[in-house]
Amino acid sequence: MNKLNINLINLWIKILSGNNKSKIYLKSASLKNSNLVYYNKLFKDLGLKEDQFILEIGSNRADLLRTYKNIDLSLDSFPYSGGTTSFESIYMGVPVLTKKGFNFISRSTQSINYNLGLEDLIAKDDEDYVAKAINFSLHTEYLKKIKKRIILEKENNIIFSAKNYVQDFAINIKKIYSEF
Repeated sequence: MNKLNINLINLWIKILSGNNKSKIYLKSASLKNSNLVYYNKLFKDLGLKEDQFILEIGSNRADLLRTYKNIDLSLDSFPYSGGTTSFESIYMGVPVLTKKGFNFISRSTQSINYNLGLEDLIAKDDEDYVAKAINFSLHTEYLKKIKKRIILEKENNIIFSAKNYVQDFAINIKKIYSEF
């Protein structure tokens, strides 16, 4: 929730206005008491109907991972892009729409998508982000194809390979040790 900002929320409002069957789903341990009231009021004040957003207090890990079954597309935050959350979403088979960043912290999901061959999920600017999100929400069959591809390819993709990571890490540790 700390990554949310009014520009991002306004873009989400435009996306939901572009397809009134879409919903935004936010789940966070920080959505307690006053934060829950604040975001409920904010979304209503910005013109969303109650059935267009779901705000949920965080849960245990297993329940959190099951939540991804209810999501067609994750929307990345910016300027602070997702890292762990983006990896987790994609690992659970849910693609993440992101926007090109301008520094390391804003390019995390862009890098993940690029390395997974998901360039269609990288928007060039705010307008492209909104247009792509609306387009994906209206063409869920295309999203299902992407999800299927992610699930089929994730075990063989180097980005999710713990074995390759450990091997590369060991090689680099040996290299550092021998050089110093």
